[in-house]
Amino acid sequence: LVSLSLSCNLLEELPEGISRFAQLTCLLGSQNELRLVPDTIGSLTGLRLLDLHRKKLQHVPSSISRLSSLTVLNLSQNRLQQLPEGLGHLPQLKSLLAHQNLIFSLPIDLCQSDSMKELTVHDNPLRMPPPEIVARGLRSILDFLSRLFRCQTSNTLDL
Repeated sequence: LVSLSLSCNLLEELPEGISRFAQLTCLLGSQNELRLVPDTIGSLTGLRLLDLHRKKLQHVPSSISRLSSLTVLNLSQNRLQQLPEGLGHLPQLKSLLAHQNLIFSLPIDLCQSDSMKELTVHDNPLRMPPPEIVARGLRSILDFLSRLFRCQTSNTLDL
């Protein structure tokens, strides 16, 4: 089994046993009642597409940062207040869709992504980066986060 669609099934959580499908490259779970993604999701290291949009998710486990083959992550239209740390270390991640959530701040490590081509974060109450930076698009967001990262690691502020 390489592709699994659980969409439109009124699921409240992904089953813990999902990790048994080690060959999965595509997991579609949109338009459910999902509130919980099990930590075992991180064992699906061959996953390229993870679509969890239009749910009731309030939290995504940090184990998602172990999905080293992931190219598209859709977390849009949920109730997330933050994204997990480590997404910037996913070597293949090209598209991160996180619009229409409750996100106040983006993880600084997103600036370390060399592969990111698309980042949607509109319709979030973002404070960091500020809305005027977000309005300028991906490059401006990553540059802003990169400056913050350098500031944190060197204890100097680069204006």
